[in-house]
Amino acid sequence: AQISVADARAAGSWRTIVAPPEEHRPLHAVGTDLIEGLVGVARDALAAAKATGQTEYLTVVQNWGAQAGARTNHLCLDLYDLPQIPHRIAEELGGAARFVIREGECPFCRLVRDEVRHPERMVWEDDDSVAFAPYASRSPFEIWIVPRRHDADFGRADARATRATAEALRQVLGKLAGALDGPPYNLVLHTAP
Repeated sequence: AQISVADARAAGSWRTIVAPPEEHRPLHAVGTDLIEGLVGVARDALAAAKATGQTEYLTVVQNWGAQAGARTNHLCLDLYDLPQIPHRIAEELGGAARFVIREGECPFCRLVRDEVRHPERMVWEDDDSVAFAPYASRSPFEIWIVPRRHDADFGRADARATRATAEALRQVLGKLAGALDGPPYNLVLHTAP
């Protein structure tokens, strides 16, 4: 059977970015270079999806550990090409737009500024990123890693931003693993559609 582009959009798709063979260590343990490579492939997939216009939303996920839903212990990132923008993402976009109209600035830029000034929930920071436990988080041990530079589309990330994301992931996931003895986790990249 042949599937048309319209049918493919209605169904969505899934693919995996796989680390080199025999790589079974958690993401934080493989080093910044390998993380940067995986994140770079994800960034390129986001940019390509936008350029072709064949998706509404592409999400990047890593489930680590069986309790987090991982199907394998091989290091990988999963990309889900969705035929519609997920409700939670649409709510975030709408809320961010309303915040910009009301306050005149990006809510995530404000979060970065406020969290740094009031470090009670800070987990890690450097010149490029801020990681913190959000106020009223949706799940236990939730951590957000937010770039200091404003840009809602990770598909436009340059080499420096990709490297900074890799380093932030390595640092934050390493701290989480050390503090909680290597827990299972779900990593989700939130980016503009």
